[in-house]
Amino acid sequence: MEPRVQNDNRHNEIITISGPARVHVGDQYGSASLNEVLRSLPTAKSAPFYSNQRRHKPTCLPGTRADLLQEIYDWADSETSPAIFWLSGLAGTGKSTIA
Repeated sequence: MEPRVQNDNRHNEIITISGPARVHVGDQYGSASLNEVLRSLPTAKSAPFYSNQRRHKPTCLPGTRADLLQEIYDWADSETSPAIFWLSGLAGTGKSTIA
């Protein structure tokens, strides 16, 4: 099916319809190209595109979470422990760091 593009001047928008489930509505910027519009947007120099590159290193600070880490080590070393160790906690409490 060919996409149908319609320019609705009442709202100055371009509407692209590519079938029953795909609809794109975007603003028109006159004669400005998309690259010109994107270059005009403010940027945050310290915000990386791939944020995972700046993710914290998954290590605990010395002396922290010692009791919990020992519990995990004991669970891992035991032949009678359950197959799953369930680690739960509120957001920001260090679950990912421990994992």
